[in-house]
Amino acid sequence: MSEDKRLQVCHDLKFPSGHNACFLYQAPHRWDEFLDLEIPIFISGSCGDWPELCHALWEAGLGPNHTVRLAQADGRVESCKLGEDGSDRSPDSEDWWLILNWTHEDEGWRSRLPLAGRHYLVTRQKKQGEAMVCRLEELGATVHQCPTIEFQQPDDPTILSEALDILQQYDWILFTSPNGVRYFFEALTESGADYRKLGQAHFACIGPGTAKALKAHGFKADLIPEEFVAEGLLDALEKRLGPDLSDLSILIPRAQEAREVLPETLRERGARVLVAPAYKTVSPTPKPDVESVITEQTRVLFTSSSTVKNWLQARPKAPQPCICIGPVTAATAAEAGLTILGTAPVHTIDGLLEEVLRIDGQGTTD
Repeated sequence: MSEDKRLQVCHDLKFPSGHNACFLYQAPHRWDEFLDLEIPIFISGSCGDWPELCHALWEAGLGPNHTVRLAQADGRVESCKLGEDGSDRSPDSEDWWLILNWTHEDEGWRSRLPLAGRHYLVTRQKKQGEAMVCRLEELGATVHQCPTIEFQQPDDPTILSEALDILQQYDWILFTSPNGVRYFFEALTESGADYRKLGQAHFACIGPGTAKALKAHGFKADLIPEEFVAEGLLDALEKRLGPDLSDLSILIPRAQEAREVLPETLRERGARVLVAPAYKTVSPTPKPDVESVITEQTRVLFTSSSTVKNWLQARPKAPQPCICIGPVTAATAAEAGLTILGTAPVHTIDGLLEEVLRIDGQGTTD
């Protein structure tokens, strides 16, 4: 083994590189010769598959006096017991080490995290999903990003651009997602329009995440519903403005394809409503490589109906259970026949993570 490779192994497993140790990348002809060594022995997964290796060590005379550790690919190091019938633990992936005569300085701390040993697949758009991945990993989970949506310009961007020319005519601007906020202000900046045209408009946001995105552009939401769905926003508007909206002009910058309950109900109440597509969601190209990262234990996390639909296109036969960000997303998953473990009562990313902890969490982070 090259010195660079040895140093990388020492770095990954926090083993002092200057100490004596034996590193095995190929199975020896006789394992018993190595069992007499008192120095740490690092046995790579390339020496054989886990059950055969455990059986070979047991046959060679590995006894209870040996300290045996399994180092997983994600850095977890756990003690394990080998016996005639195998071991009490097994690797989570093909990249692992079995280590004799050594105790990891941080051994056990990962196994005490709330989501230790859990596997999740994040289907959110890649950049937006990174924060969720980091938070899940901090809680001990093994996480893979498998984005099932991307964002592009809408088929007809002129609808929004023409609305930007007459912003001063709108009484209310309704945002139903952080992406709607993002692409609205991107279009506004590119158009060169004067932001003061927004001076008389009131802003309604479907939830706190959307309101946070709006605040980042210097505007405060005038209205946030208690329930973070279109129906909740309609109820909040009725409480604020009453059932008759005949004197109001409303702009809704949103995804090209979305539920129509919000604009249709507002029109029924007399409002003049313009739905302005600010972006559209499409499936990534190439399709996400789901099979290489998913296992029977993987839970899929859905953050919108689009992530569900595009997931099914990537993997039509998908038995993995899922956890959904809200009832609309859950309804789409249920209609497709997916097993839903839970739906976040608070329809935000924070709410989704809380639901994950409620379902799968164990112990505490203390």
